[in-house]
Amino acid sequence: MPRLLGFFSGFPKGFPSDVAAFLREHLTRRESLVFVASNAANHAKTDYYAAALNDYFTQAGVPFSRYHVLDVRISFARAVQLAAEADCVFLMGGNPVTQMQYLQKSGLAKAIVGTQAAVFGLSAGAINMAKTSFDHTQFPLIYAGLGLADITIHPHFDLKKQDELAAIRQVSTQQSVYAMKDESAIFVQGVQNTLMGEIVKF
Repeated sequence: MPRLLGFFSGFPKGFPSDVAAFLREHLTRRESLVFVASNAANHAKTDYYAAALNDYFTQAGVPFSRYHVLDVRISFARAVQLAAEADCVFLMGGNPVTQMQYLQKSGLAKAIVGTQAAVFGLSAGAINMAKTSFDHTQFPLIYAGLGLADITIHPHFDLKKQDELAAIRQVSTQQSVYAMKDESAIFVQGVQNTLMGEIVKF
């Protein structure tokens, strides 16, 4: 069975009921969950959000036996090992470019591409999972993502923000962009795509 990929914008209050139900049905292996920091040096912030996200899984009825945080506190070799052994790899939110630099430098990028674990990304993490990624805050910065799916994501979409809208429209002349509002999700498993919440395709 193809591995499960999840592209998330943001969940301020936990997983919505439809996302939780999907996870209960499809996320059946739940021994080890690993979180990949967006800023590998910001331990306090990473730990806070990792604990909160782990609670989201528990509240949704899909608890993991254990979780680990991958950042500069552990060696690159250990980080790669934990990612390779995980049942789910979760790329956290923050600065997508900083996260991609850590993924490449540590060897985690190759490990994540090669794993059969479920891979989820939230905000920056979802941006970096794509084949083509862009950071609207540094636009026109367009770069190669991990290539887990041929999909380009813009999280936290707000139609009123003209600078973001202009960036999305420019990128969309080259490939489709899924502009995701918070509380939305895109699950990809093989050729099957499941969209939940408010998502605008450009």
